[in-house]
Amino acid sequence: MVGATVIAVSLYALVILSFMAGSQWGMFFIAPHPRRAWLLLWSNFVALSGWCLFLFTAPIIFILGLIILFSGMLFVDFYLQNLEITSRNYLGVRITATIITLIALGVIALNV
Repeated sequence: MVGATVIAVSLYALVILSFMAGSQWGMFFIAPHPRRAWLLLWSNFVALSGWCLFLFTAPIIFILGLIILFSGMLFVDFYLQNLEITSRNYLGVRITATIITLIALGVIALNV
């Protein structure tokens, strides 16, 4: 991929990652409980990790980091659905969106 294209795709993926981290941050407020305060830390960790990866690593490391972070967020979504904080429909959408995202990131990683 050309430099400007890599940056554009990276920023787009980073915005999506930040948005999804924000949605998990908001899940704490749907069912607030001291034992779920880790959601606040987790979501900030995900967003800040994504930005740090973008700013301070090579593009391939950034893309691989995004794959790990998106996968981790999906596992958290499974956990939240297991606690019945989110619905099965929401989880279904998240599974589909994450699979598509991971495939796209994999293709990008092969071309960086």
